[in-house]
Amino acid sequence: MEVTEAKIYDLTARLEAHVARCEERDKTIFNDLAELKEELKEFRMLMTKIGVLLTSGVAGTLVTVLLRG
Repeated sequence: MEVTEAKIYDLTARLEAHVARCEERDKTIFNDLAELKEELKEFRMLMTKIGVLLTSGVAGTLVTVLLRG
């Protein structure tokens, strides 16, 4: 019986260690995901600004060409 109890104790300890490692990984992944979301938000804002600038530049060029012609 003592061998079985020792195995159960060992398995319980290993499972608890496994759960602790998984919880730590989950926290790390969650934090990384939050950082990625923020970076994606900043990238989208940058792309929007570039799009507005390009559209304004093309529109300005078009108006200039039409007014000179």
